[in-house]
Amino acid sequence: MVLGTSRLQHGVRTRYFNVGRILLSGVAALLPLWHSPVGAVTVLDDFSDNNDTVNPAWFHLDGAVGSTGQTWDASGGRYHLVGPGSLDNPHPDLIGYGFVGAYTGPQYTDVRVSVDVVELEPFTQSFIAVAARMNGDNSLPSEPTGIALHGYSYQYEGGAGEMVLNILHGGGFKDVGSQPVDLDFAKDYRFVLEVVGNVLHGQVFELDDMGNQVAMIAEKFRDLDANPPDPMDLDGNPATPDEEFVPYASGYSGLYSVGHVAFSEANVTYDNFKSESIGAAAPGDFDGDGDVDGTDLSSWRTSFGADDQADADGDGDTDGADLLVWQQDFTGAQSVGAAAAVPEPATGLLLSLGALAALSVVRRGR
Repeated sequence: MVLGTSRLQHGVRTRYFNVGRILLSGVAALLPLWHSPVGAVTVLDDFSDNNDTVNPAWFHLDGAVGSTGQTWDASGGRYHLVGPGSLDNPHPDLIGYGFVGAYTGPQYTDVRVSVDVVELEPFTQSFIAVAARMNGDNSLPSEPTGIALHGYSYQYEGGAGEMVLNILHGGGFKDVGSQPVDLDFAKDYRFVLEVVGNVLHGQVFELDDMGNQVAMIAEKFRDLDANPPDPMDLDGNPATPDEEFVPYASGYSGLYSVGHVAFSEANVTYDNFKSESIGAAAPGDFDGDGDVDGTDLSSWRTSFGADDQADADGDGDTDGADLLVWQQDFTGAQSVGAAAAVPEPATGLLLSLGALAALSVVRRGR
């Protein structure tokens, strides 16, 4: 009887050892997937190479509203854009307004674009924007067609003190969502514009000295299908009837600044540009912010065994299987601070799987 019990215990130990090896081999096979989301197309530029000609190549918008004398300077490891107010403009409504912008490929359909706005000029009157689905048309404006550059943007309007979701069209800017915001010139900020389907989503984050997001200070949505804009002067010609706006399907990501007051210059410094293709929220994106990172892991921990708020596999609960989905979708922590707040993915996953396996052993032993 004693011998039989020993063999039985040995068999149980062997069986769980083999299960553990299978689990660990499965984890090892999944590790390479953590480095980048499947199918994502991401463009990054921190301008540390001191140029805007390669990795990626930026295309200058030097004619889009007829301004002249602009400069695009990345020599200091940041992207300083200046557009003087100019009399040289073929469109009478745009005389004196400085404009400077740039865009980079590829063309995206659903996209998240972010950039840091740094070294703000005190009491700036400039419009400062991040843009998506731009057509890249650098043609001079004309009276019959207006401005050829089209797209969406999320911009700070220094003179008015507000953040605005905009449609860029032949007649200029169409405000489709705004809120009062006064940026502090002593601080740096991150502007984010997401376009998914025909939904525009803008956010502004305050940054600390290390470039980490410390607070969201503005956020605005606009669903152009559910809440379409009124007919607009799409050709910039008041003599022609206004038209229904047809949403833009795809385009380039970029940046621009406009001198809001006539004959004032556009002047802005950007850093840490990022554009990334996105689609429907990944199953592991428990907080719905467009990435799968340490914040989502924290959400899983809170919901584990308690509710279905981190139910990635759709089975009605939050368990170890949902952690595996998070691991497969992992794109990285949003910031240094977020990364420090959570364990490495491999460590967290192994600990969780070990705990689950141990719990299974205890339950079966009982």
